[in-house]
Amino acid sequence: MTTYKAIHGKLVQSLASDPDTAAYEGQLWFNSTSSDYKTILKVDGAWASGSDINANRNGMASAGTQTAGLINGGDLAPSPSVVGNSEEYDGSTWAEGNNLNSARYNHAGAGTQTAGIFIAGDATLTVVETYDGSSYTETHDVNTGRNVLAAAGTTTAALAFGGTPGAKNESEEYDGSSWTEGNNLNTGSNALAGAGIQTAALAIAGKVPGFSAKVESYDGTSWTEINDMNTARSHLASGQVGTSTLTISFGGQEPAASAKTEFWDGSSWSEVGDLSAVRYSHGGSGTTSAAFSTGGTPATATTEEWDFGPTLAAGAWASGEDVNTARFELSGAGTQTAGLIFGGKTTEAVAITESYDGTNWSETHDLNTAKSNAASGGTQTAAIFFGGNVDPGVTGLTETFDGSSWTETGDLNDTRQYPGGCGTTTAALCAGGHEPGDATKTVSEEFNGSTWAEGNDINTARWQTSGSGTQTAGLLSGGNLTNEMNNVEEYDGTSWSEVNDLNTARRNAHACGLQTAALHIDGIPNSGKTEEYDGTNWTEVADLNVNRNAHAAGGTTSAAFVAAGFNPPGNIATTEDWTLGQNVKVITD
Repeated sequence: MTTYKAIHGKLVQSLASDPDTAAYEGQLWFNSTSSDYKTILKVDGAWASGSDINANRNGMASAGTQTAGLINGGDLAPSPSVVGNSEEYDGSTWAEGNNLNSARYNHAGAGTQTAGIFIAGDATLTVVETYDGSSYTETHDVNTGRNVLAAAGTTTAALAFGGTPGAKNESEEYDGSSWTEGNNLNTGSNALAGAGIQTAALAIAGKVPGFSAKVESYDGTSWTEINDMNTARSHLASGQVGTSTLTISFGGQEPAASAKTEFWDGSSWSEVGDLSAVRYSHGGSGTTSAAFSTGGTPATATTEEWDFGPTLAAGAWASGEDVNTARFELSGAGTQTAGLIFGGKTTEAVAITESYDGTNWSETHDLNTAKSNAASGGTQTAAIFFGGNVDPGVTGLTETFDGSSWTETGDLNDTRQYPGGCGTTTAALCAGGHEPGDATKTVSEEFNGSTWAEGNDINTARWQTSGSGTQTAGLLSGGNLTNEMNNVEEYDGTSWSEVNDLNTARRNAHACGLQTAALHIDGIPNSGKTEEYDGTNWTEVADLNVNRNAHAAGGTTSAAFVAAGFNPPGNIATTEDWTLGQNVKVITD
């Protein structure tokens, strides 16, 4: 007998409660409790009005976040009137500060409100200036003068690429003292956008010379073409504090002015909520969860603020494949689709390294020295592992990974185990930690690719703490002094500041993401709790399916992984993957 299913397709499921899993995205079900038909949609986010800038302009450079933003330079309306004006944004109002030394427009910016770098512009300038939150200082010139270029990174690890005259493919790296030419873009482009850090950046769209949708990623050595944007455009802006696997780009010229916003999740671009007003040659920076867009053409002083909205917290953990070697007190790096775990303990310290492609774990090249209880940062092909415990003692040993082998490099000055850490192989940060027989540490150190140097201390001594972010925008959350802690501190590249606490005190957890968009995952007392940070507040989101501490993690607030760890009475091998927040929508028509 022919059935309804045979004629019309799958039967609609009847569920007593709404599922909280990415597997149901796009699926339809009947909620028998509320008597509604429902589906799950990804959270798209939306733009809302912010405060106007003081000087209406286009062609400015930008840096920072939605609540600590920075713009400078540009061409005042009515054009032409090139200026060096600088303004800071606190999420509510724009305030004028000290000007650039060299007025300019169509230059590039990167970094933060208190540690920004601004490069070239205005025909073929080579001038570079850095900002310390108060004043601008001229520093080392780039090798190739250009304008409408893009940038990424920090004041001590910057990247400049593309630009005009023509459609340049030159790419240069900065180490805080000089610019060095690196490998070129595959396709020369100008009026493009940039995002990420020096060792994991994106070059987005632009002109080649026609309007382009091409996107390339940089791994610290070479540029690789990846999936295109949906809409070709130039003179667009991006969430510069985003990453090579998680960012947004918005506005631009198609050739008509555009309001389109696109979201990059590491594999593809998706169109999300449009700007309220079309614009190009505008300022913009921030993250995928909180960004700003301001000024631009058509002439405007208006600012818009991007927000993923209150439903972002509805993400979910799903089971992944087990790691090959169950262990605890290990470390991790990378993303959900390009992850890395290394070190740790079985019954003693191990040197085992495994890589993750989002589906399977594969054993790769071992560490030179087996150790546990260390800190880490970086990517699957450029990771760093420092401090920890080498049976039977505490160490400052540091190793870096290039995707094929581990290399010993400069040791920490202060040996320690259980520190918090973050950053890259050329710009890492280590804070806190413990050494038996010594007081719990407040010491903070910075790594420049070869050596560690002591920086300013954290405010509250701790060990078994978790680090995330970058060397100039770091985050230290939770830990242990005499008991579990909920204290959180932010680092701006110079000093540590206490910020809002975690909701649940814990130690021996793991964190991942950025200073303005982080996850803090489980830890002792093994509750399974996950909290998400938006740069201001922590919000409890979905719990892990398997409680654990002393585990590894990597990724972003959009897509993360957690692997292995300790769940009494023993070590575990389980992996879980975190998926971007979902919206449950009632079908009404």
